[in-house]
Amino acid sequence: MPDIYAINRRDIGSNSTAVHVINGANWGMYLLNTGTALIQTDQTWSFALGDLDKDGKLDLWGINRWPGGPHTVLHALNGANLGQYVQAGYVVLPGTDLNWGFELDNYN
Repeated sequence: MPDIYAINRRDIGSNSTAVHVINGANWGMYLLNTGTALIQTDQTWSFALGDLDKDGKLDLWGINRWPGGPHTVLHALNGANLGQYVQAGYVVLPGTDLNWGFELDNYN
C-alpha cells in the first residue's frame, strides 16, 4: 500500500518546507511529520520521489524552476534524513515556468 507524501511549502513551525508522510493503510496516522533542509518554497517548486542514493528509501527531489533565471535547480534530500542533501545543482534546462512538469523514471 503506497503511503501519501504531503509537502507544505511554507511550514511556519519549522520555517522550512515540511514533509508529512501519511500511512497508506491508515489515513488517520502519520509515519513522519518533519521540516526539511529546504528553505520555505513557493509555487515555482515541484517535488518528486526517487531513490537517488540507492539505499532503499525514497529521496525527496525538489525542483526549483527559477523562472527568468539561468538554470533550473535540483535539490535531492536524503529519504532517511530529510535534513540532509544527497545532491544539489543546476540541470541543463534554463529557468522554467509553470508550463513545465517533472517526473522521475529510468529512460533506458
